Amino acid sequence: VEDADTIGDEALFHLINRAASDGGLLLTARSRPTAWAAALPDLRSRLNALTVAEIDAPDDALLIAVLEALFREKHIRAAPDLYEFLLRPRPCVFLNPRGLAWRGDPNFAHWRAGAVIETAAELGTALARASADHATTYRSAQQALFDHSFDLTDEPSSIRAARALARFAGLPALAADVPSREKLAAHG
Repeated sequence: VEDADTIGDEALFHLINRAASDGGLLLTARSRPTAWAAALPDLRSRLNALTVAEIDAPDDALLIAVLEALFREKHIRAAPDLYEFLLRPRPCVFLNPRGLAWRGDPNFAHWRAGAVIETAAELGTALARASADHATTYRSAQQALFDHSFDLTDEPSSIRAARALARFAGLPALAADVPSREKLAAHG
């Protein structure tokens, strides 16, 4: 359950009780359960007894390992410096020689990550400005595109990650109908 610290006391209490009999529950939040507000004494005792694992942002070594595994799965041999390149946003220039109407077209969303030029004659100027423009304009666009790519489905990436962790740990599959925050709050 994502953002479990925002669920009403009653709903969370019943969810934890049900999970104890059903085999387990994964709760996510930005703070430890001991810091959550809980008016129900029985809920407070259950929150205090939870096993907590903190997950920090992945470091470069972990991201590189994931990229290597993904490439290996697809039988792609990638140069070692490719991983470093993929981890760091870089200045880029897109050439649009056909003058396509790309703005607002989701198929060209990545073109917001760098300058778009119409002719090869503009390339020298565009490359000369790429680093400065990247720092002031395009780096934030690249980061936004990167962040968006993690939630490509209606299911939040945190739920997909929880499913992957459960599979890795050999736990029973998480139900596909994990209740939404709104449904849980309605019961609290």
